[in-house]
Amino acid sequence: MKTHILTVWFAALLLLVACQTLNGPQTLQDRIQYAKASVTTSYRTIGSLAQRGRITKAEGKKLITDADTVKTSILVAEASLNGGDIPNAANALDLATRGLVALEAYLKTKDGQ
Repeated sequence: MKTHILTVWFAALLLLVACQTLNGPQTLQDRIQYAKASVTTSYRTIGSLAQRGRITKAEGKKLITDADTVKTSILVAEASLNGGDIPNAANALDLATRGLVALEAYLKTKDGQ
């Protein structure tokens, strides 16, 4: 059951990232909200992998740090957008998106998919 739930989370994260590049949210604010949902999914996946013994404690800490870095980029993007600095918001969101893609790919390997 837990494996099925984790598979659904991975699929959701992959879908979120893929949709962003295809027909996903078009506004910067929508894309930021999508990224927030994706990083939340990553945190949950890290917790699930740790509970199932698929990652070590050290790996878990590193992955949490990576997710925190992505989250910080998302928050910078949001603050920049709210402050009217569209170029910085877009750059920060691009950085966050690349981090999410890399994080998701690594998490997928640890789940054996």
